[in-house]
Amino acid sequence: MKRVRQIFFYLIFVVTTISLSSFIATNINIPQSVITALKNGNAEQLASFFNPHLELVVVGQSDVYSKYQAQIILKNFFRENEPSNFLVLQQGINGKVSFAIGRLNTNRGKFKVYILGKGSGNQYKIHQLRIEKDYG
Repeated sequence: MKRVRQIFFYLIFVVTTISLSSFIATNINIPQSVITALKNGNAEQLASFFNPHLELVVVGQSDVYSKYQAQIILKNFFRENEPSNFLVLQQGINGKVSFAIGRLNTNRGKFKVYILGKGSGNQYKIHQLRIEKDYG
């Protein structure tokens, strides 16, 4: 059942990403602070952009968490997987919803990162964050 749920959420994200990719705008970026937080493995800085509740998937652990719970999960992830770099591969926007797909390099391998958020600048809020093993 849990595997079916993971596949379901992944398919929703992929469909959303494909739908949004037709609206890619080159001048729309996730805040640089989000990229920096991922590069440095700074869960606290990253959590400052979280919606009060967000969908978080971290290598198979998936649920809707509070901002604080998500921060703790990410802190543990970054402790075990020390980041060395984060590169945005694709990003776009549809209305007020933006997405980014990136690659996180760590001491224990590469991970794909999917971010779905709204707003801009200091008002940017992450509603969904997925970190999955990158087998590519």
